[in-house]
Amino acid sequence: MVGGFVVDGMLGKLCRWLRMLGYDVVYLGGNGSDDELIRLASEQSKILLTRDFPLYRKALKMGLKAIYIDSGILEEQLKQVALNCGIKLSIPLYGSRCPICNHPLRMCSKEDVEGKIPKRVAESSNLFWVCDGCGKVYWIGRHWRDIMAKLRKVQLEVEGKGKSYL
Repeated sequence: MVGGFVVDGMLGKLCRWLRMLGYDVVYLGGNGSDDELIRLASEQSKILLTRDFPLYRKALKMGLKAIYIDSGILEEQLKQVALNCGIKLSIPLYGSRCPICNHPLRMCSKEDVEGKIPKRVAESSNLFWVCDGCGKVYWIGRHWRDIMAKLRKVQLEVEGKGKSYL
């Protein structure tokens, strides 16, 4: 079981996607020094994901779990993480996290989010999630279908590869 990730400032998009998949992901943006990222990964027993090869090597020398992400393409990044960590690339209905602030999302009723969503969404959707951290509301819409298609495509590639980048 993967306990979560610490992600460097070059992997913000990957961070958001991993949170949607339900993983606890620490992301400091461009404000985190290498030492801070290593400290957080160590203290929280998380896997360090980085595009910075010297940081990756330093983490390994310190006995930390780390993955060097060698691609700038999101699909390739997801594939590397899935192959190295054995994670499934699917968004859980229960247990997803807010891509913005990392708080767990809570499924709620349409009544709970009235006034916080567009009228057309209220008329066409029945599943809603709210973040108690930042207040953002999520629902299944066109964007969701695009996300799911991308995840399915990458998951199929992962299942066909069966090799590790480590």
